[in-house]
Amino acid sequence: MGIIACGCAVSATLRLRGEESSLHLEPLMATPTGRLRWAAAHLTTAAAGSAAILAAGGLAAGVVHALGAGEAHDAARVLGLALAQIPAVWVLGAVGAVLFGRCRASPPSPGRRSGPPRSSCSSARPSTSTRRCSTCHRSPTSRSRAPTSPSSRSPS
Repeated sequence: MGIIACGCAVSATLRLRGEESSLHLEPLMATPTGRLRWAAAHLTTAAAGSAAILAAGGLAAGVVHALGAGEAHDAARVLGLALAQIPAVWVLGAVGAVLFGRCRASPPSPGRRSGPPRSSCSSARPSTSTRRCSTCHRSPTSRSRAPTSPSSRSPS
């Protein structure tokens, strides 16, 4: 039970890095919400979630044990034993938070895309069936012409 709760705490803590590296954090940082408040919300969720998992698992195991043994006070004892693991789970979640703070991911530069590089339109071969570029779906003649701006066009 403690391992499952620890997995929940570490996973919720590492979600901080996932949101930062996937650039989901950028729109949130444009609001009045600060980085510490954002991180505190994730860490509170990690702590409360792992404690709830231990409490629910301990209560379920205690009830099952009490029904099998026939003594009702065993349910409270097993619940107490499960809740005794909360500090150890929180320590591992805190280690994840410290590692996140020390080794924060740097987001990719705005001009750089993630994933495999695409071929540029000028070197892409047009498909034979449609005679259009397979990358940008323009006709070969539109690639060779320079783009015109609306102000450079003559009025009709």
